[in-house]
Amino acid sequence: MKFWKLASTATALVLSTSANAAFIYDGQSAATAGISALQILNDGHSVGDGVYWIDPDGNGGNAAFQVYADMTRDGGGWTLGLKTWYQAGHFQNTNAVGSIADAMTLKGNAYKLSDEGIRSLIGSGENFDVMATQTGYNSYYSTGNYEYSILRNYTGAWDWGSAMSASSTTTILQSYRASDSALAWTGELQFGLGGAGINGNVILSGASPGGGSGCDINMGTNSNSGWHHFYMAEFNSDSYMYLCNGAQHSSSVDMNHLYWFRSTEAQTASVVPVPAAVWLFGSGLIGLVGFARRGKV
Repeated sequence: MKFWKLASTATALVLSTSANAAFIYDGQSAATAGISALQILNDGHSVGDGVYWIDPDGNGGNAAFQVYADMTRDGGGWTLGLKTWYQAGHFQNTNAVGSIADAMTLKGNAYKLSDEGIRSLIGSGENFDVMATQTGYNSYYSTGNYEYSILRNYTGAWDWGSAMSASSTTTILQSYRASDSALAWTGELQFGLGGAGINGNVILSGASPGGGSGCDINMGTNSNSGWHHFYMAEFNSDSYMYLCNGAQHSSSVDMNHLYWFRSTEAQTASVVPVPAAVWLFGSGLIGLVGFARRGKV
């Protein structure tokens, strides 16, 4: 009688294990951390913009951590890697700074993932897109926070310890109106300038956005033909987005820039089967169940 009870319990365990034979990387806990926001989205586990757990290096030894993800704009899958502004305090710091509570606040505490973490979520191919948004706005040049931009097809090793070299692949920079994601401007800049991260201000193709005057949608209140900047950090740590919403620089105003990363790799987590040893153990127990039944006849 006791043997049958044990065998029945074991059978239930095996059946339960069989029903949950796939491990899901949905980012809802440290135990189910994804590779990146993109992987979570690609595998159908997005629950919208918000906080997720990721572990970009997998079994590499670094613990899972929380990130803020944009699962909406331009198809989603963006992981927030950097929040910065003039003299934010983490200029050229390659370590992780701040906590997830700091990620989306207006200024307050600086926030960034470690350079190692950002490189891991970008992937070994080092080809990625960057989305620039901001919290607050520079009221000297606009009446609101109307714009975001996307730098596409950048190839290079991410580095916040110094200015990154120009991309080894041709990039495209695009400005969008935040309210409806309408395309406002497309062009190409020369990068490899500034003090940390990705910075460029030399027009290689397309008209100068001019802060709005050269854009299909002018979102700013002031324009200048010399305004065509995408700067994560100048030598003095100031961040710029001088495209179609005036001159949005972060010095002396209550605003900050946010930089989101998305690999161009088709990131997806393969379904992880329950280890073979578990199935062997389960098969043995099912055999014992059959033996117990024969013993009761």
